[in-house]
Amino acid sequence: MRLYVKKTKNKKGVKESLWIDFTHNGVRHRKPLNLDNTPANRKLAEKQMIPDIQCQINTGELFKNKMKTVDEYMKISFELQKSNRKKFTIMDYISKYNKHLQPVFGKKLLNTIKGTDITEWQNSMLEKGYAIETIKSVRGILSTIFEDAVRAELIEKNPVKYASIMSKRKQVKKATNEIMPFSISEIKSLIQSTRTEQMKNFYMLLFTTGLRGGEAIGLEWSKVDFEKMEIEISSQIGRGVVGSPKWDSFRTVPITEALLPYLQKQFEMTGNENSYVFLNTHSKPFWDISKIREGEWKKDLERAGIKYRKIHQTRHTFCSTHISAGEDINLISKIAGHSSPRMTLEVYSKYIPRDLSDFGKAFNNI
Repeated sequence: MRLYVKKTKNKKGVKESLWIDFTHNGVRHRKPLNLDNTPANRKLAEKQMIPDIQCQINTGELFKNKMKTVDEYMKISFELQKSNRKKFTIMDYISKYNKHLQPVFGKKLLNTIKGTDITEWQNSMLEKGYAIETIKSVRGILSTIFEDAVRAELIEKNPVKYASIMSKRKQVKKATNEIMPFSISEIKSLIQSTRTEQMKNFYMLLFTTGLRGGEAIGLEWSKVDFEKMEIEISSQIGRGVVGSPKWDSFRTVPITEALLPYLQKQFEMTGNENSYVFLNTHSKPFWDISKIREGEWKKDLERAGIKYRKIHQTRHTFCSTHISAGEDINLISKIAGHSSPRMTLEVYSKYIPRDLSDFGKAFNNI
């Protein structure tokens, strides 16, 4: 068992604290003694604490319910981060943790996970076809759990920081295939084939405004202004939780001529309820966009003879169609609620019209 000094930075400068390093049953452990590095504390550690700890190791007491599993500490970490996260974000993170992280890491002790374990998990996610941005997002959840454990001095290092860095070049081909906008003829076919009036109205809202699915099911009639011909986007619903739009993208979107008759028909159906624009069979707002995606959306695409695409492609369709028509990217970015026009340009640059017939003529008069 080795006594060593760990240096950490804080607002007051560099702090030196005493830690111990030892191996037990083939597993290396580093534990804090919660003592500052002073001559008196080093003497205390060497003469009293280390012998006590060695005795606890020999009897098995040291590891009895001491080190927590990832599952156990996830609950603690989520509670610590509660004030920094919105309810919708918390629900989303819990869902991602349960789906992607818990089966792999949940039962393992925090101090047994290495950077190579994270790398292997990343590779398995890539093999399953998940996008790099999705993997990074989920990895961020795991990293925060370990960072909280480091701050609590349960472990010394965050293993996520020692995992391999993922390169976007690995998925260049996949990334270009992620945007699969609907053609105008496909939209017409979908609307005509859809059996329920509400879903026709819902799809047209998505196609003509670029709303995210959660924003559409979270839309209330009080936010729809037929006189000004605009809709205020100030909330979304996800997994039954009402929250602010993604990235806090509060905005106003126009009611276009194409959308107007569909929105008016929807008002005839649910406008008198003085509630949400779209209601389920129990006259309640939809719990989550997945209820529509896995139900009506999937069936309506099959009925129209259209290859399945995620409902989020309606948003891609809105952006790519308008950009292809020569609309201002700044305006499209604002209506879509993107973080910046730069983001819009990076994602949809290939849809910018390119007529090169007059290119270069600006210099003809030199």
